Amino acid sequence: ATCRMGGKTLILVHHVRKGGGERGEGIAGGHALLGLVDVALEIRPTANTPNRRLIHAYGRAGIGGQFLYEKSSDGRMVPVGRPSEVRLQEVKEKALDVLGEMNGELKTTSAILKEMKPPRPSSEQLRRALIELATDGEIQRDPPMSEEARGKTHQWRLAERSPRRCNRIRCGSRIMSRPNPQPQPSLLLTVSEAADLLGIGRNLAYELVRTGRIPSIRLGRVIRIPRFGLEQWVAREAGLPQAPLSVVTSASQRH
Repeated sequence: ATCRMGGKTLILVHHVRKGGGERGEGIAGGHALLGLVDVALEIRPTANTPNRRLIHAYGRAGIGGQFLYEKSSDGRMVPVGRPSEVRLQEVKEKALDVLGEMNGELKTTSAILKEMKPPRPSSEQLRRALIELATDGEIQRDPPMSEEARGKTHQWRLAERSPRRCNRIRCGSRIMSRPNPQPQPSLLLTVSEAADLLGIGRNLAYELVRTGRIPSIRLGRVIRIPRFGLEQWVAREAGLPQAPLSVVTSASQRH
């Protein structure tokens, strides 16, 4: 009450007992401490990613939830999203890795799941990931997403302009990979293409789009990032002068 009257926030830090526990039961010395605060935050390491921490909030009036943070190369803790969103993004990464080895060959959902390295997701998780990748234009579905596909076998492959797609050339007993010819730079980028240009993970790129820090537009169900807007954002973040937008036309100017 004293803190509220003074416009202050009281932060209490406490360690957990060796036996652990959830919903405050892991607090050493008893979890009655939760009754003294409005919101409690449990910070826990994750099993497979040492530089990642899971924050679980418990509070009054239904306040709560889970969120993941990851330690960046410069030592800052960067938000990467809710666990369910991050898990889905990791399934997308695995699916893209499998399809990248298929040289444009169509593969069914079950075949993709079989090729994934353990731990494998559930069939439903993979289905959701593939649908979102196809919606974002990173992969293609047969039959196309624009057609009714109920009752039909779904097959998938990388989209033609995907940076992961390559032509494989068989040379004697070796298989050599040659990247596809690079297309002309497009005005709009997928979130994955923007992440590759920035040299960051796709989880962080999706979070920057979700929070509105990176400019984006929605075309139906598809999210695209304007190339010029991305360049301007980088310039602002680095404190550099922002170049004016260049408009190229085929018609000559009249004086």
